[in-house]
Amino acid sequence: MDQAIAEANLVPDVDPALIEADDEANEAEQYGDDYAESDGDDEQLSEEDGQAAPEDDSEEIELNGQKYRIPKDIKPAVMMHQDYTRKTEDLAAQRRQFEAQAQFHQQHIAEVAKLTAIDEQINQFSQVDWNGLTEQDPIRAQQLFMQFSQLKDGRAQLVNQLAQKEQYMALEQQQHAAKLLQESESVLKRDIKNWSPELEGRLQRFAISNFGFDLADVQQAKTDPRIYKLLHLAFQGDQIIKKQTAKARPAEAKPVTNITSRVGKINKDPSEMSDTEFAAWRRKQIAKR
Repeated sequence: MDQAIAEANLVPDVDPALIEADDEANEAEQYGDDYAESDGDDEQLSEEDGQAAPEDDSEEIELNGQKYRIPKDIKPAVMMHQDYTRKTEDLAAQRRQFEAQAQFHQQHIAEVAKLTAIDEQINQFSQVDWNGLTEQDPIRAQQLFMQFSQLKDGRAQLVNQLAQKEQYMALEQQQHAAKLLQESESVLKRDIKNWSPELEGRLQRFAISNFGFDLADVQQAKTDPRIYKLLHLAFQGDQIIKKQTAKARPAEAKPVTNITSRVGKINKDPSEMSDTEFAAWRRKQIAKR
């Protein structure tokens, strides 16, 4: 009995919390990393694990039918470029519409002149005091009112005829333009080595940055492949001159710069820029104006 008591006294006192912690560690080792304690205290992360993930400093935009994720500070430049492009295209569309209407009026000058004359007569009838005329001369008022009605009916028929002819003319122009674009694409693929949508975009940016073309104008110019062939020759010559100038210039040691998400100074040729770089460059050009 004394020996058993002595052996019991040799066992040190153990903190129950340590025993529980040891059991939890064994369970964690047994069940793997996905093990989670049931107590609410285990939801508290350590100071190191509790650090928040870096905030996403990018935003998704849509450009030319494709989605890109770009830094937030670049988005205003891209949006300004899109807005400028959209306004330019709207102005070009309005100009083409005006030109089409002028051409239509020229081709149908007789009908347009007749419509103008009818409008003048209707305007005169609209100023008649029909109540007063009916009291003074009801027969005359009835005759004039019949003429007035016939003019309005004739005008409606003429307007409808002109609208149909204008729609037909617009459809013919669209079909003709589509045919020209298709034929132009075939010529460019045949005569320009490695012709592709990417090369076409570079030529368009080259024309905009070097010759002051609007995007809508340079896109419309594609109906004539000769213009794009000239653009391609000018673009090739510009590339050769730049390469020769770069070789003749002595090499200078440049410090390594840190790349950040902010828009820096762009020294690249606009035709070599990505869509994001070109948008930033275009924004600066617009600001200078």
